[in-house]
Amino acid sequence: MSEKDDEKRKTIYEQEERLRKRMADVEHKIVVIRDKGGFGKSLTTVNLAVVLAWHGHPHSAGILDAAVHGPCVPKMLDMIGQQIVTEL
Repeated sequence: MSEKDDEKRKTIYEQEERLRKRMADVEHKIVVIRDKGGFGKSLTTVNLAVVLAWHGHPHSAGILDAAVHGPCVPKMLDMIGQQIVTEL
């Protein structure tokens, strides 16, 4: 294993640890998942986040979109081309 591979693994491990610590502070997590496209997962996810924000939780709703085939969530929220800010 090369030094470059070791450094890459270390970086990934550190990122995963920061994510674990941050997610431990999240009281409620909702997962919307299905193995096939076309079921409305992104639409459901966006609607849940928007409703939470409308009902007094504007800074406590977040979305992690792991879509492989396209950025559906940014399109639905009209956020194409905007900078993403992370606190990891």
